[in-house]
Amino acid sequence: MKEKIINENLLKVSGKFPIDRQLELGEDLEIRLKGGIVKKEILDNQDGSVNVVYIIKPTEIEI
Repeated sequence: MKEKIINENLLKVSGKFPIDRQLELGEDLEIRLKGGIVKKEILDNQDGSVNVVYIIKPTEIEI
């Protein structure tokens, strides 16, 4: 089988993490995140290329 070309490498954040303040809808945030990669998905683009999605589960968050 011919090896597929990677079109995009993507990062997806999964899960919930408690924070110490309320946020406003529409508020822009800068977030520092530490976590572990828990899953890797390969999505076929049907054109000979694939997208690779890495899923990270947060262990620490700083807003």
